[in-house]
Amino acid sequence: MTGKKTQNAAQIVDHFIQRTAIGVTLIALQYGASTAAYLMDDTAQRWIGRGSLALSILIIILVLPAFLRYFQLRKRNRAGCRGAESYMLDTFRQAGLWAFSFTFILLQILMIITEKGGIDLPAAFFVKLALTGATGSLGLSFFFMTRGGDENDDFGDDQAAE
Repeated sequence: MTGKKTQNAAQIVDHFIQRTAIGVTLIALQYGASTAAYLMDDTAQRWIGRGSLALSILIIILVLPAFLRYFQLRKRNRAGCRGAESYMLDTFRQAGLWAFSFTFILLQILMIITEKGGIDLPAAFFVKLALTGATGSLGLSFFFMTRGGDENDDFGDDQAAE
């Protein structure tokens, strides 16, 4: 028996959200490395480019299957999917609010830094730095809010009873 057939809508949504959060965190690593590449030599920049490609492939492998399962759920049962109660979805939304707040503050700090001048870096450096902060704060906020795991495990009581 496979786990896919026994998953309810909320579990599929939770799995999708968890994989999305992992993907967002990996994207933050990509942006961070790409930002750091502006400060490194050509050899390091080439290695960062290769690492970025590997991360892109990993993100696709991690997120695509969960996305397709979620998309199939939405296609089969739109109302049931939207109405599914999901701790992870609620947590992801809350993490998004925290990430937006952090990003807003980060953008203000970057604006002050760039207006004061004296920094000889291209605008793309600051854009990637802002994207690193935005995606990193979303991923880290989500994982910080969901740490502790077992008290929110839907299956812990069922498995202990068996």
